[in-house]
Amino acid sequence: MISASVSNLALYEMWAKDEALDLKWILDKLSSREATPAMAAGSAFHSAMETIEEGKEYGVLTANGYRFNMLCDVDIPLPKIQEVSVQKQYGNLSVRGRVDAWSLGTISDYKTTEQFDPDRFLDRITWRLYLDMTGVSRFIWHVFQVKESGEKEYDVYNYHSMTQYRYVEMHEDCERVAADYCRFADEYLIKTGTEDAGVVPSEKARGAVPYIQAEPGESLFGEEA
Repeated sequence: MISASVSNLALYEMWAKDEALDLKWILDKLSSREATPAMAAGSAFHSAMETIEEGKEYGVLTANGYRFNMLCDVDIPLPKIQEVSVQKQYGNLSVRGRVDAWSLGTISDYKTTEQFDPDRFLDRITWRLYLDMTGVSRFIWHVFQVKESGEKEYDVYNYHSMTQYRYVEMHEDCERVAADYCRFADEYLIKTGTEDAGVVPSEKARGAVPYIQAEPGESLFGEEA
């Protein structure tokens, strides 16, 4: 039995669909343990979003030593539940994740990016997994466009909302990606038994040829947990 996060399955799916990304790219992504500055900023933004109160207007949000200048109008219904951990078994793979907000049959996910590309979000397995794991029917992306304006300071200058819905055979699509990941893990990864990452490169994978790293439209604040 192995485990993987929703983020790791999304990374795997991205790699599997993009022939420009080679084996070392996905191995580096899956085995990375260090939090980058972008990830720290992303975590701070999520923490800041949890402090907002209904009916109040905010020109600035702060958290974890970061400052976010809200330069756009954003009207987001506050969810009743925030930062909820979820888990589901797909064959031999235990998939775990954490939703940003869960309320009234809706999963909400907060993302930050410098360049807005809706296909980056809409084509992902991420929202399908979260709907399948929770049993709810609607997933809303809350995407904030940001730019760095100083040390630990960001301007939030645009906002986009996108809604996706459960569909027939969605569960089968999730099972298919999970099964593909299991086959990949059996060939290229070693089970470590750690809840955190669950895998490290195998001896076979360590022999992969060098590559030119690509970063296909990553969020300015990195990926979610």
